[in-house]
Amino acid sequence: MIQSPLMSSSFYSLEEEVMKRARTAVAVWLLFLSLFDSALASPPLAAATAGGAQDHQTKSDDDGNVINGVAIMPGVERLSYVSPRYYGIRPSYDACIKATQGQVGLQGDCADAEYTYQDARLNKDYKALVSTITSVAGKEAIQQIQAAQRAWLAFYEKDCAVRADRFGSTSGPSTLSACRMERTAIRAQELEDWRTSYAATHRP
Repeated sequence: MIQSPLMSSSFYSLEEEVMKRARTAVAVWLLFLSLFDSALASPPLAAATAGGAQDHQTKSDDDGNVINGVAIMPGVERLSYVSPRYYGIRPSYDACIKATQGQVGLQGDCADAEYTYQDARLNKDYKALVSTITSVAGKEAIQQIQAAQRAWLAFYEKDCAVRADRFGSTSGPSTLSACRMERTAIRAQELEDWRTSYAATHRP
């Protein structure tokens, strides 16, 4: 059957209208996803305001379920959506950095002093994690933790060395000190969160 020009024109007009509506629907959906992702990535206004005024504020309430104004579900590991202020770097480090008035060598001394504290914290948190998991899991779980920690140590050394090498002999040593301190603080918090979430979800 030969299609009349009128039928052909109507058919293609309908097809164009369908395609136009489909493109509009896709555009609206992409806009929604973009806004949704932005909302997830943005910190709460109250938390951002408080964080700007009080760097390295106390991390949580008495129950450990609120961090920088963000409600946290018990048993959930939390570093993926909290401020770097949660890593446990003390306000005394910020005060020390400000007192250096931009002198790079002195800033390295500040980082070294904070590293001593964070390294002791890391060791304590690692032992606490091993103790917690030992009480509710077997030898295999402990071996996995030990392997993970060895892998982290290897990454930590290489990552900080690469960062320091970029700045040569002038700023390299201070960069290395700052990197070691920050990485250690982050790892200590990861182990602390790991122990808390494990204890909450693996009670005897």
